[in-house]
Amino acid sequence: MSAQTAAKPTLDTGTKPSRYLFDEVFALDSDHTPQPANTVGLAEHEAALAQAREQGRTAGIAEGRRLAEDEQAKRLSSALERLSGGLAGLGERAAADRAAIEQAAVRLAHHAAAKLAEELVAREPEAELTALLRTCLAEIRAVPHLAIRVAEDQVEDMRRHAGEAARLAGFAGKVIVIGEPQISAGDGRIEWADGGVVRDVAEIRRAIDAAVEGYLAGPDAVSPTAASSQSGNQSDE
Repeated sequence: MSAQTAAKPTLDTGTKPSRYLFDEVFALDSDHTPQPANTVGLAEHEAALAQAREQGRTAGIAEGRRLAEDEQAKRLSSALERLSGGLAGLGERAAADRAAIEQAAVRLAHHAAAKLAEELVAREPEAELTALLRTCLAEIRAVPHLAIRVAEDQVEDMRRHAGEAARLAGFAGKVIVIGEPQISAGDGRIEWADGGVVRDVAEIRRAIDAAVEGYLAGPDAVSPTAASSQSGNQSDE
């Protein structure tokens, strides 16, 4: 077998490889010619820059205006809330003051009425009992007799007033006036065979006091008279 020597490739040292130039544009047009780089003129660049600045300034002004309006709206809302709260508090204070004035007026009127009633009873102790007698005589003309019990120092005056009232009412029965030491001035009892009425100034005053206090306490309060009545009904049950 004869030995054959393989031919080795040889390098062409006659040409040198081109260096890569970073400042060259290697883009090629359709005819394989380099394309020129995209450039912007100075005037166009400055116009675009001015437009961008104007847009930024306009956007900044709009954002600042929006923030200012939001802040103003928040301040206005807060002021309205404080004003509303102040008005509510003012209304509550006015209502409380009005209620206090009303209560003071009622108490003053009650006190004045009580003093006036005391003076009227002291001046004409038999006046209210005589008026009560007239009311009774209009309903009981047919009874044979009436007994009127009064304070001992009112017997004579009451006898005179009772006789006049019986005459005006056309009462044909007998009227008896009796003085009793335990009866106070202005008080008295009118009695007949199957009934009678009582005038007790102290009891009337207590009822008036309870009514006034119940009114001042409000609609949900229970007066002492009503409370005692309810307790009495419960005990009866």
